[in-house]
Amino acid sequence: MNNIDVRVDPRIELLSIVQMFTSWRDIVIVKRDYKYKREVLEWFKPYKNHRVIELCEYLRDFRVMCMPTGFMVHVTEPPELKFVEKLDLNTIYSFTWFISGKLGDWFNKYFGKSKAIKLYDINRSKHALLPGLKARAEEELMLLGEFMAKRVLNEFIEYLRDFVYRSNFIEFFNTHESFYEIIIEKSKLKYTVPKIIAYLEDFFKKYEEHVSVILCPLYGSFAFGHGFDNKTFVFVGPRRIVNDFPIFEGVEDLILNELSRIVSIFCMRYFDEIMEYSHLFERLGDYVKSTHGVWIQALNVHLASAIEAIIKYHYMGVSKEEIASYLDREERRGFIFIKDFYKLLKEYVKNKDEYNSFEEFFPRIIKLLKTLAESTSTS
Repeated sequence: MNNIDVRVDPRIELLSIVQMFTSWRDIVIVKRDYKYKREVLEWFKPYKNHRVIELCEYLRDFRVMCMPTGFMVHVTEPPELKFVEKLDLNTIYSFTWFISGKLGDWFNKYFGKSKAIKLYDINRSKHALLPGLKARAEEELMLLGEFMAKRVLNEFIEYLRDFVYRSNFIEFFNTHESFYEIIIEKSKLKYTVPKIIAYLEDFFKKYEEHVSVILCPLYGSFAFGHGFDNKTFVFVGPRRIVNDFPIFEGVEDLILNELSRIVSIFCMRYFDEIMEYSHLFERLGDYVKSTHGVWIQALNVHLASAIEAIIKYHYMGVSKEEIASYLDREERRGFIFIKDFYKLLKEYVKNKDEYNSFEEFFPRIIKLLKTLAESTSTS
């Protein structure tokens, strides 16, 4: 069985406390007023004008709510907040990606669009070898984005350390340890998450990730994930607030969707083939395009949602009617190919013994993308 832990992480609590005093509260912080939230506001309100609050507000420009939260697992716990590994492109990849993307709005207008080279989803190991001014400019753009991301994140961590010291954050966290222990135990996720992992293990025929489920009592009812070095973190907010207490029971579907996104490993291995059909991104709904930003990411979430439906039906006993309702809802949200992926994955499950691994099946997904591209081009 894989390594699995369920906990409240001081790094994420620290970030969510800072976010409460910025416009982040409108998109990530739980709307319901309750005891723990009031205690946070009372304890930290005297520091609402700290420089780190202002810097955190700037991070809203990235428009992807999971970025700062995912970044926090790359530093040690407070008060030290030291980088776990060298602060390089791998550590801050998503920040670099989106900074370069914002710069790229101007870049693409100036240079025009090219089928040979894409600003988004470029393969850094290859694109520098491509000839021409556009390729060289694209390399410079990524380097500039990387430089800017490092400066922003280094300064953010520096002031976050100061915030920890001035606000006595450690004392606040320690005095609430019993509260954190209760919500962990009441969530029952220590017992249900291993079952989810077992289902995914059987589906993929391999699942070697270390999984950490981080309960976030200040966040709203959603989940998002972050992974690096064979580690997967799922950050999840309470499903509801009952009698002044955050309830995390019933969040397994959110966790399942995030853990299903391990399919991204195969997407990256078939990166070049997938990018041949990047024009399908424009067919997706506005919500999907604005939330997931680029084709490779949108495809990953598409597949993960289809895998979630497969797991629920074939492993968890969810009815056909509920699955059909789920697929309809996701299609309305803009994941317009989800039913096509679900149908194909049903074939995989039915004939799973014919494959040594899910990766062996993955070329069928590429073939489906080709079919979808051909059908949309003639419609």
